[in-house]
Amino acid sequence: MAIIKKVERFVVDQDGRKVPLLRHGKPVLVTRGRHKGTPRYQTEPYLDEHGRPRWQATVYDKIARKPLAKVFAREKDAQQWVRAQEGRKEHRERLTGDRRTLAEYLTWWLEMKAQGAVAGKHGRKRKAPRSRTMQDYRELVEKWITKPPAKLPALGRVRLDELSHRDLDDFYAAMLDVTTAGSVRRFHGLMVQAFEEAVRKGYLPHNPADRASVPQSDEGDDEDGAVSQALDEQQSARFLKSARTIADAQEQDGERVMPDRCWSALWHLLLLAALRPGEAFGLKWDDLAIDDAKAAVHVHRNLVRLRGQKGWRLERPKTKNAVRDVPLPGLAVRELKAWRTMQKRQRLLAGDQWQEHGFVFTTSKGTPLGGARRSFERVCVAANGEKDGDFGTWGPQPKREHRAGPLPAREFTPAFRIYDLRHTCITLWIRAGVPVHVASKLAGHAAAAFTLTVYAKALPEQKLEAAAKMDALFGT
Repeated sequence: MAIIKKVERFVVDQDGRKVPLLRHGKPVLVTRGRHKGTPRYQTEPYLDEHGRPRWQATVYDKIARKPLAKVFAREKDAQQWVRAQEGRKEHRERLTGDRRTLAEYLTWWLEMKAQGAVAGKHGRKRKAPRSRTMQDYRELVEKWITKPPAKLPALGRVRLDELSHRDLDDFYAAMLDVTTAGSVRRFHGLMVQAFEEAVRKGYLPHNPADRASVPQSDEGDDEDGAVSQALDEQQSARFLKSARTIADAQEQDGERVMPDRCWSALWHLLLLAALRPGEAFGLKWDDLAIDDAKAAVHVHRNLVRLRGQKGWRLERPKTKNAVRDVPLPGLAVRELKAWRTMQKRQRLLAGDQWQEHGFVFTTSKGTPLGGARRSFERVCVAANGEKDGDFGTWGPQPKREHRAGPLPAREFTPAFRIYDLRHTCITLWIRAGVPVHVASKLAGHAAAAFTLTVYAKALPEQKLEAAAKMDALFGT
C-alpha cells in the first residue's frame, strides 16, 4: 500500500494560524555554501527554495520488510514514482538496494551454495557442488575479492547495489596484467552464477556480469584456465624413455623397494591415454584390462585431495562424457604390468602396515600416491640434461652456505606441467589423423566443439589435405 501526503513544517502564530517556518524572511532550505551559487539545503523542514511544501511518498517493501519513503517537490512526481515502485513489486523485485559489499555478499553466497540452497538461472534447484568445486570457488573469491593483489582495484569493497558492468570491465582488464585470459573467464563464470542468485532474490534488477566484456581465450587454454603446451613426437619419446631409464636403474636396497617404477607407469598412462591426473590417481586394478587382447582402462572416478588437511575422497566425474573407456597402447601396458609385479612385493614387505584400497598407484603402505611434482621434475631433468634445453631451464649455481656439508641443489624450472602430458596425447591423436569427435570422447571432453577450439592448431595437415582433395576432384 502506498501513501502520498503533504509534508510541511509550520510555526503557530498568536492567532493560532500555521505559518511556514522561515529564517530571516527566507525559507530554511535556502542557504549558501562556500562556493558562490551553490545552495546547501536543510533537511529538517520539507520546503523547497520558495517556501512551498513538498510531497512525501511511502511504499512498503515486502522483500526487505520495511517502508521506502521519498520526498518530491510536486505531487505528480510522487505519483509517478509510486506507480514505478508498484510495478517493481508486481515483478517481485526488491525496492531498497542491498547495502552489503560484494565481498560480504559472496561470502553469504558461498555458504548457501555449499548447502545446495542456490537455484539456477530459471529457478531450478541444483545439487550442492562437490567439495573440490567449492574449494575452487572459495579460492577464487579469496584470491580476487577478499585478498586481491595490490595492483587490482578493490572490487570487494563496492556495494552490491552500486556495482555495474563497467566495474567488472575495469577489473577484468586489470586481471589480464597478472593472469591469463582463461583465469579471467573462470572468475567471470563465478560472478555470473553469484549475480543470478542476487537477481532471483531481488537484490539486483539485472545481472551486471551479463553485460561485462570478457576477454577472449588464449590459444591453448585448457580446462584449468592455464596456457597449455604440447610435447612433440621426439620430446614425448625422450620423456618416456627417461622415465623408464630412471625406473630401470632403481635397484632393491635390502628390503626397500623404490617407487620409480610406479611413477614411470603413471607418466606412460597420462601421456599415452590422455587421463587427467585425478582420474589416474583414482584408478583401481579392477578398472584395468591389461591382460586382455584389447587392453583398455575404464575411467569412472576421480581422486580429490582435501586441501589444508590430510586425506582424500573419491568422487564421480563432473560430466557424463568423462566416464569412458580408453584403449591402452602396448608400451603403457608393459609399464603397468611391471609395476603390478613390484606392487605385490611392496605389499609383502609392508606387512601389517599395508592399507588395501585396490588402487593402482600407491605408496609403500598402499595409500593413494601423491606429490607427483618431484618425480616429474626428475624425469624432465633426465630428458633435458645439465644445460638449458627444451624441457626446462637451470637457475644460477648456488653458493655454499657452510664450509662443510653438501652443496645446495641447483634449482630447475620445467618448461611443461604435468597436465601438459594429457594435452600432448590429445594433440598427437589429432595430428595422427584421429577424428576430432573420437579424440573428444577418448579425452572425456563435454563436447567436441571444445576439443576443436582448443586443439585447432594441431590440424594444419588436415587443412592442407582438404585443399589437395579439392584439387583432385576439380583440377587446378
